[in-house]
Amino acid sequence: MTDFLQITDMVESQASKYLTHNQANHRLAVMAQICVIDRDLTAPPGSPSNGQVYIPKATATGAWAGKENYVAIYDNGWIFLLPAEGWRAFVQDEDVEINYNGSAWKLKHPEKVVQTITCADNVTIDWSLGGIGKMTFDRATVAFTFSGAADGQKCQLLLKQDATGGRTVTFGAEVRGSDDLPSPPTLSSGANKLDRLGYVYNGTDSKYDFVAINKGY
Repeated sequence: MTDFLQITDMVESQASKYLTHNQANHRLAVMAQICVIDRDLTAPPGSPSNGQVYIPKATATGAWAGKENYVAIYDNGWIFLLPAEGWRAFVQDEDVEINYNGSAWKLKHPEKVVQTITCADNVTIDWSLGGIGKMTFDRATVAFTFSGAADGQKCQLLLKQDATGGRTVTFGAEVRGSDDLPSPPTLSSGANKLDRLGYVYNGTDSKYDFVAINKGY
Protein backbone atom coordinates (compact mmCIF):
# COMPACT_ATOMS: atom_id res chain seq x y z
CA MET A 1 0.00 0.00 0.00
CA THR A 2 1.25 3.46 -0.85
CA ASP A 3 2.01 5.63 2.18
CA PHE A 4 0.47 8.95 1.12
CA LEU A 5 -2.67 8.02 -0.85
CA GLN A 6 -3.17 4.58 0.77
CA ILE A 7 -3.71 2.78 -2.55
CA THR A 8 -3.37 -1.01 -2.48
CA ASP A 9 -0.58 -2.46 -4.64
CA MET A 10 -1.21 -5.35 -7.02
CA VAL A 11 0.95 -8.41 -6.42
CA GLU A 12 2.35 -11.11 -8.68
CA SER A 13 -0.11 -13.87 -9.60
CA GLN A 14 -2.95 -12.00 -7.89
CA ALA A 15 -6.43 -13.18 -8.80
CA SER A 16 -8.97 -10.61 -9.98
CA LYS A 17 -6.37 -7.87 -10.41
CA TYR A 18 -9.00 -5.65 -11.98
CA LEU A 19 -10.66 -5.22 -8.57
CA THR A 20 -7.51 -3.73 -7.04
CA HIS A 21 -6.93 -1.65 -10.18
CA ASN A 22 -10.50 -0.31 -10.20
CA GLN A 23 -10.37 0.54 -6.51
CA ALA A 24 -7.16 2.49 -7.14
CA ASN A 25 -8.84 4.37 -9.98
CA HIS A 26 -11.78 5.28 -7.77
CA ARG A 27 -9.52 6.55 -5.00
CA LEU A 28 -7.38 8.54 -7.40
CA ALA A 29 -10.50 10.11 -8.89
CA VAL A 30 -11.35 11.43 -5.44
CA MET A 31 -7.84 12.25 -4.23
CA ALA A 32 -6.79 14.17 -7.34
CA GLN A 33 -9.07 16.92 -6.07
CA ILE A 34 -10.84 16.17 -2.80
CA CYS A 35 -14.26 17.77 -3.02
CA VAL A 36 -16.16 17.29 0.23
CA ILE A 37 -19.92 17.71 0.39
CA ASP A 38 -19.97 18.46 4.13
CA ARG A 39 -17.63 18.38 7.13
CA ASP A 40 -20.20 19.13 9.85
CA LEU A 41 -22.12 15.84 9.98
CA THR A 42 -21.69 13.30 12.76
CA ALA A 43 -23.72 10.56 11.04
CA PRO A 44 -23.63 9.36 7.43
CA PRO A 45 -26.43 10.44 5.06
CA GLY A 46 -29.30 8.02 4.74
CA SER A 47 -29.02 7.39 0.98
CA PRO A 48 -25.50 8.24 -0.21
CA SER A 49 -24.51 7.94 -3.86
CA ASN A 50 -21.32 6.42 -5.18
CA GLY A 51 -18.54 8.98 -5.36
CA GLN A 52 -19.83 11.21 -2.58
CA VAL A 53 -17.20 12.38 -0.08
CA TYR A 54 -17.54 13.66 3.49
CA ILE A 55 -15.32 14.44 6.45
CA PRO A 56 -17.06 13.10 9.60
CA LYS A 57 -17.25 15.47 12.56
CA ALA A 58 -16.78 14.51 16.21
CA THR A 59 -18.39 12.60 17.72
CA ALA A 60 -19.16 10.41 14.71
CA THR A 61 -21.80 7.68 14.94
CA GLY A 62 -23.10 4.73 12.95
CA ALA A 63 -20.90 3.64 10.05
CA TRP A 64 -18.69 6.68 10.73
CA ALA A 65 -18.00 5.87 14.39
CA GLY A 66 -14.35 6.45 15.24
CA LYS A 67 -13.62 8.03 11.85
CA GLU A 68 -13.61 11.72 12.76
CA ASN A 69 -11.42 13.78 10.37
CA TYR A 70 -11.06 10.85 7.96
CA VAL A 71 -11.97 11.29 4.30
CA ALA A 72 -15.12 9.17 3.96
CA ILE A 73 -15.82 7.99 0.39
CA TYR A 74 -18.98 6.13 -0.56
CA ASP A 75 -18.36 3.41 -3.14
CA ASN A 76 -20.97 0.70 -2.62
CA GLY A 77 -20.05 1.06 1.05
CA TRP A 78 -17.91 3.45 3.06
CA ILE A 79 -14.17 3.67 2.48
CA PHE A 80 -12.14 5.70 4.98
CA LEU A 81 -8.79 7.33 4.30
CA LEU A 82 -6.75 8.69 7.19
CA PRO A 83 -5.44 12.07 5.95
CA ALA A 84 -1.74 12.82 5.93
CA GLU A 85 -0.29 16.22 6.74
CA GLY A 86 -0.56 18.40 3.64
CA TRP A 87 -3.79 16.99 2.23
CA ARG A 88 -6.13 19.66 0.84
CA ALA A 89 -9.86 19.64 0.22
CA PHE A 90 -12.65 21.89 -1.02
CA VAL A 91 -15.85 21.96 1.07
CA GLN A 92 -18.87 22.46 -1.20
CA ASP A 93 -21.50 23.61 1.29
CA GLU A 94 -19.14 26.24 2.76
CA ASP A 95 -17.33 27.20 -0.46
CA VAL A 96 -13.95 27.10 1.34
CA GLU A 97 -10.61 25.30 1.08
CA ILE A 98 -9.19 23.38 4.03
CA ASN A 99 -5.79 21.83 4.77
CA TYR A 100 -4.87 18.95 7.09
CA ASN A 101 -2.09 19.96 9.50
CA GLY A 102 -1.40 16.52 10.91
CA SER A 103 -4.08 16.61 13.59
CA ALA A 104 -7.02 18.64 12.26
CA TRP A 105 -8.51 20.22 9.15
CA LYS A 106 -7.98 23.99 9.08
CA LEU A 107 -9.20 26.75 6.78
CA LYS A 108 -6.65 27.65 4.13
CA HIS A 109 -7.61 31.34 4.22
CA PRO A 110 -9.45 31.95 7.51
CA GLU A 111 -9.09 35.72 7.15
CA LYS A 112 -11.46 35.64 4.17
CA VAL A 113 -14.24 33.62 5.79
CA VAL A 114 -17.15 35.42 7.48
CA GLN A 115 -18.87 34.06 10.58
CA THR A 116 -22.34 35.32 11.43
CA ILE A 117 -22.49 35.42 15.22
CA THR A 118 -25.70 35.01 17.21
CA CYS A 119 -25.97 37.65 19.91
CA ALA A 120 -26.01 36.33 23.49
CA ASP A 121 -24.91 37.38 26.96
CA ASN A 122 -21.69 35.38 26.50
CA VAL A 123 -20.22 34.72 23.06
CA THR A 124 -17.15 32.62 22.23
CA ILE A 125 -15.65 33.17 18.78
CA ASP A 126 -13.50 30.37 17.34
CA TRP A 127 -11.34 32.27 14.86
CA SER A 128 -10.18 29.06 13.20
CA LEU A 129 -13.67 28.96 11.62
CA GLY A 130 -13.27 32.34 9.96
CA GLY A 131 -11.33 35.55 10.42
CA ILE A 132 -14.31 37.91 10.12
CA GLY A 133 -17.07 37.84 12.70
CA LYS A 134 -20.18 39.97 12.41
CA MET A 135 -22.92 40.46 14.97
CA THR A 136 -25.93 42.73 15.52
CA PHE A 137 -26.71 43.57 19.14
CA ASP A 138 -30.03 42.70 20.74
CA ARG A 139 -29.08 43.30 24.39
CA ALA A 140 -27.28 45.86 26.54
CA THR A 141 -23.88 44.11 26.95
CA VAL A 142 -22.15 41.15 25.35
CA ALA A 143 -19.12 39.41 26.90
CA PHE A 144 -16.77 38.02 24.23
CA THR A 145 -14.19 35.24 24.54
CA PHE A 146 -11.73 34.57 21.69
CA SER A 147 -10.09 31.25 20.75
CA GLY A 148 -8.73 29.25 17.84
CA ALA A 149 -6.50 31.74 15.97
CA ALA A 150 -3.06 30.84 14.62
CA ASP A 151 -0.02 32.93 15.48
CA GLY A 152 -0.12 36.15 13.47
CA GLN A 153 -3.70 35.65 12.29
CA LYS A 154 -5.70 38.82 11.70
CA CYS A 155 -9.23 38.85 13.08
CA GLN A 156 -11.93 41.41 12.34
CA LEU A 157 -15.01 41.88 14.51
CA LEU A 158 -17.96 43.80 13.01
CA LEU A 159 -20.42 45.01 15.62
CA LYS A 160 -23.69 46.66 14.64
CA GLN A 161 -25.96 48.51 17.03
CA ASP A 162 -29.62 47.64 16.86
CA ALA A 163 -32.43 50.17 16.67
CA THR A 164 -31.98 50.93 20.37
CA GLY A 165 -28.25 51.69 20.23
CA GLY A 166 -25.91 52.30 23.16
CA ARG A 167 -24.87 48.64 23.43
CA THR A 168 -21.48 47.74 24.96
CA VAL A 169 -18.96 44.88 25.05
CA THR A 170 -16.48 43.24 27.38
CA PHE A 171 -13.66 40.81 26.56
CA GLY A 172 -11.83 37.98 28.30
CA ALA A 173 -8.28 38.18 29.61
CA GLU A 174 -6.99 36.76 26.30
CA VAL A 175 -7.75 40.12 24.65
CA ARG A 176 -5.44 43.03 25.42
CA GLY A 177 -5.40 46.68 24.49
CA SER A 178 -2.59 49.22 24.44
CA ASP A 179 -1.94 52.78 25.55
CA ASP A 180 -3.26 53.94 22.17
CA LEU A 181 -6.17 51.52 21.95
CA PRO A 182 -7.51 50.46 25.34
CA SER A 183 -9.82 47.46 25.49
CA PRO A 184 -12.76 47.27 25.59
CA PRO A 185 -13.29 50.25 23.30
CA THR A 186 -16.14 52.73 23.44
CA LEU A 187 -18.44 51.78 20.60
CA SER A 188 -20.63 54.02 18.49
CA SER A 189 -23.86 54.55 20.39
CA GLY A 190 -26.14 55.59 17.55
CA ALA A 191 -28.91 53.30 16.35
CA ASN A 192 -27.84 50.89 13.58
CA LYS A 193 -24.24 52.14 13.57
CA LEU A 194 -21.50 49.68 12.58
CA ASP A 195 -18.00 49.53 14.11
CA ARG A 196 -15.05 47.46 12.84
CA LEU A 197 -12.57 46.15 15.44
CA GLY A 198 -9.25 44.60 14.38
CA TYR A 199 -7.11 42.09 16.28
CA VAL A 200 -3.88 40.18 15.67
CA TYR A 201 -3.18 36.98 17.58
CA ASN A 202 0.20 36.92 19.34
CA GLY A 203 0.96 33.23 19.85
CA THR A 204 4.00 33.90 22.02
CA ASP A 205 1.91 35.69 24.63
CA SER A 206 -1.36 33.87 23.87
CA LYS A 207 -3.03 37.26 23.43
CA TYR A 208 -5.34 38.86 20.90
CA ASP A 209 -3.86 42.33 20.44
CA PHE A 210 -6.40 45.05 19.74
CA VAL A 211 -4.83 46.98 16.85
CA ALA A 212 -7.54 48.93 15.05
CA ILE A 213 -11.03 50.39 15.25
CA ASN A 214 -13.14 52.22 12.67
CA LYS A 215 -16.42 53.57 13.99
CA GLY A 216 -19.73 54.86 12.85
CA TYR A 217 -20.44 53.29 9.48
